[in-house]
Amino acid sequence: MLIAAVLGISMTSCNSDSDVKDTVTTQSLSSCYAVVSDLENGGKTSLCTSVVIKLTLNWTTGRAEAGITGLVIGNQTYPQIVMKDIPWGFGDDNWGSAISATPTMETSASGITPAVTSFNLRWIDRMDFAPFVGTYDPGCSFSFIIDGRYHVIGSRQPFVFAGETTSSDPEGKTFSTLIPVYSVGLDFKTNKAIIAITNAQFVEGMPHMTMRFTDIPFEIKDGGSRIVLETNSLIPSVGESPQPNFPISDLRATITPGAGMTLHFVCDYRKEKKYQVNANVDYTNYKDAIAGI
Repeated sequence: MLIAAVLGISMTSCNSDSDVKDTVTTQSLSSCYAVVSDLENGGKTSLCTSVVIKLTLNWTTGRAEAGITGLVIGNQTYPQIVMKDIPWGFGDDNWGSAISATPTMETSASGITPAVTSFNLRWIDRMDFAPFVGTYDPGCSFSFIIDGRYHVIGSRQPFVFAGETTSSDPEGKTFSTLIPVYSVGLDFKTNKAIIAITNAQFVEGMPHMTMRFTDIPFEIKDGGSRIVLETNSLIPSVGESPQPNFPISDLRATITPGAGMTLHFVCDYRKEKKYQVNANVDYTNYKDAIAGI
């Protein structure tokens, strides 16, 4: 119960007529965004940047309720969209999923009952990751069609990933580590991204440090299914200090919400040796990072 409170998850018990108690938890997936594609207008997209999903899980019945706020389509702000009686469960990969072809819809206070089909929500709580990140930081992805016209795809950001980072020098010597953690924050107003790498290490003996790559242009592709970051050059920072002796070039990254990120860049060490750096990271491969080994 203490862990649930710290991570913003509340637990209740519901009494039925037979006095059997259901175990019910509620949590919020905040800091979400959604890409809305108009299927009747050539797939033209718009962006919602302040979406929140309130998720209520009945662990006894295996049914869920999802309430979505912050969805804006055109000039219309939808009232809270509430879907009920959705089957849910956890898979072998520790991701939860709530999926329904035609969820039961709740009529809003304004009398609107939106039609939602093909609802698919996946999330992973990552409770053991919270002390490292400093907050409850679940991963999630969601998609659905509303009113038969608008296809919605979204996720949470900043994205926080971990996994394998590999590098190679001009002589072909390679180095690999599972320690770095990558946080990618998107500024939807400027279409620029920041990549912060905690415990960055690209070569043997390099001290672990937190590096920041800023002002990276990004594009949302395929209706929100991919986010692509690209820049030919940048100067990284350690803390607030720019590091012109270690310029970064040829940075290319692809984020697949709900899956992970591939990242490539070249680090020029004092203009003496160029290291090719590649990272293949995701939402779950963080055990070595939090262990600090």
